[in-house]
This record gives sequence, C-alpha cells and structure tokens, in this order.
Amino acid sequence: MTRHPTPLERFRNRLDAFGADLDRWPDADRREAADLIAREPAARALHREARALDRALAAAPLVPPSEHARIAGAIMAALSRPTPAAQPEPVSARIIPLPPRHRVEPHRSGASSPPRRQLWQVAASLAASLVMGVLIGLVDVAEQPLRGLLETAGIESEISQLMATLSGDSLTPPLDEDQL
Repeated sequence: MTRHPTPLERFRNRLDAFGADLDRWPDADRREAADLIAREPAARALHREARALDRALAAAPLVPPSEHARIAGAIMAALSRPTPAAQPEPVSARIIPLPPRHRVEPHRSGASSPPRRQLWQVAASLAASLVMGVLIGLVDVAEQPLRGLLETAGIESEISQLMATLSGDSLTPPLDEDQL
C-alpha cells in the first residue's frame, strides 16, 4: 500500500526544493503553502527556519569560478593523504585495566586443588546443559504448536511440506510468505 505524504510533509519537501520564497514555487503549491502557513503553527515554524537558511545562504560569499579548480585540487589532495584514523589502533590502547575482585593464585603442583564443591557445581551445570540440549534436539518442540497454528489457519495441506522443510528432510523450497 502506498503511503501519501501529509500536507506538512509535502510542505517540508517543497521548502527543501524551492526555498522559503513562495514566489519561486509553482502556483498550485504556492496557494496550498500559504494556506498551510496561515493555519498550522508547525508550518510557520518550518517556514521561519527556511527563511533563516535562505538568509544565511544569501550572506555567504560567492567563490569566483576562477577559484573552483584550485579548491577542487585542494580537496582531492586532502583526500589522497593518509589519515591517522586509518592506522590500526595498537591492542594495548584498547585494553582497560580492571582491578580484580579477588586474587587468584596460579595452581601449583604442590598446592591444594580447588574445593571439590566448586568443581562439582561446574560439572553439574555442564551436564545439565548437555542433557537439556539433547532432549530439545530429540523432542521436536516446535512441531505441535506450529501444527496447531496451521490447522487453525486452515492450511492443513501445507503442514507436511512445512514440517519436512523445517526438519531438513525435503528438497522443496520453504513456503513463501504469501502461502501462509
């Protein structure tokens, strides 16, 4: 669906194209702009800003055409010079030293090993994660809710194709958004 701009958006676009002087605008747009400025505070504010920009541009000194080549050459020379920002930053400059929360001594062969409770907690967490991953992989979690959704939508004929596509058992392309 095509979205049409609001009168204020059209007014802003015309200000950008023609400037604040309504005499430079096409006749039909000029009448519409004058009406909008009269009744909309937002249009008046935009028109005021455009007039200020027009005044600033009119006050700017003009560069004589004889200087155009010199200015273009200076810009091209500046662009061809390497900039310091193009050099990679050393790794040490990106490291932020943080104070340690507690001192950790390196493990020595003669030193006592870390407490068994800590090792047990880490091992149990990893084992639980592994078991959950395997169970989720074995039990197709998404199949039943998706099947119910498709049946409710009245697309029973597409269910088997979609399930085969989701499980990777099919060489057919996935369903197009319009089919759903």
